[in-house]
Amino acid sequence: MIDLGDLELIESGEYFGAALWQLNKSLTHPLKSIIKMLLLKMFLEAPQDELLCRRFRAFVLDSAGDAAPPDPALFTMNEVLRYFAAHGRQDHFAFIRKCFYLCYDLQWMSRKQTRRDETAGLVLKRYGMERRDIFSLNEFSSWGLDRHSEFGGLMFEFVTDIYRDILRIERGLSRDIGPDDLTIIGRKIASSRQVKEGKVPILHLSSDIFNLPALTFVFEGGLWKVFAAHNPPLPVIADEDVVFCLAYAAWNGIFDPLQIRMQPNPTSVTVQEIIDLGRMMRDVFGVYDIARVHFGKFLNEEIVNKMLVVLSVEETQAETGKVDICVMYKNNWEEIFVRRFPSVEIMHAFFTGDGRVSRRLEIVCTLRRHDKSYDKILGQMTDLIGRLMPPD
Repeated sequence: MIDLGDLELIESGEYFGAALWQLNKSLTHPLKSIIKMLLLKMFLEAPQDELLCRRFRAFVLDSAGDAAPPDPALFTMNEVLRYFAAHGRQDHFAFIRKCFYLCYDLQWMSRKQTRRDETAGLVLKRYGMERRDIFSLNEFSSWGLDRHSEFGGLMFEFVTDIYRDILRIERGLSRDIGPDDLTIIGRKIASSRQVKEGKVPILHLSSDIFNLPALTFVFEGGLWKVFAAHNPPLPVIADEDVVFCLAYAAWNGIFDPLQIRMQPNPTSVTVQEIIDLGRMMRDVFGVYDIARVHFGKFLNEEIVNKMLVVLSVEETQAETGKVDICVMYKNNWEEIFVRRFPSVEIMHAFFTGDGRVSRRLEIVCTLRRHDKSYDKILGQMTDLIGRLMPPD
């Protein structure tokens, strides 16, 4: 270990800038960001306290010569838990304990424990970690989609609350918060949680590493419902439009073409159509990851930049103008929408009004079902839709 000397006082604005970056990362990878956001909040709330690096250095230098090598991660966990046990809400503190347990990949009370697990166990026992929570968290890697979704939603709300507290503290300390910073992060949060007509909601998961569930599409009561194998009583998503349900699965990263099922139903939709269209959605749009979107895009107004047009063979007749078009499109704020249009005129008015379409718009057209007139219909509709877009 090399002692590089004392670190000078860190300005509060530096903490706020780091919080902006961590909040950005937390929108898609919340677990590690929650711990770092808690650290930043602790530093801002108690600027008079000694920096954590200095505390750790003192801890190392004061340790006995025969003591085990100090673990900086466990030292940090203990310091943060100690602070929020005294200054945080009780319900928040219980959640913080769980986040630390998962972030540090602990396996307390399991048959095979490392020395690190044993040491962490002593820390957690000091702060009242309950046995039933420990056993549940030990099964984290085998959680089903429903449990990951529930815990992930709590994580998203919690990290948003932490950011609000940090913003409130920083506003009280300084007037130098850039308006662009507030605009960017405000729009990022809104794009992750705001409800808009036709918008595909975001499924906040506690981890992006878990076994994808088998999804079964069921049509009943005029609705398409998608059920996950781990939690059959409750649908993952339900909507009148099967394309919307499929877009939800593909965009949120839970679509696995090898695990798509469908119950027999009276509609013309087939399981192979769902599999093919889901693959195309994934190829065209990828999966949700707002952290990869450049900050500067959120300073621009909302505009459509990519579109997948799904045509129905049975209902589309390009020569007469009769269409059944379902459009999945993405804007520059990483929001996905699904809309269905009964006529070319309505589609034209929607996408050409108010400059909502980028002049660099990417368009992909596909038919919901292939038949012998596939090439003809697809060519006619691609040309028609292309003429609706604004000229360069």
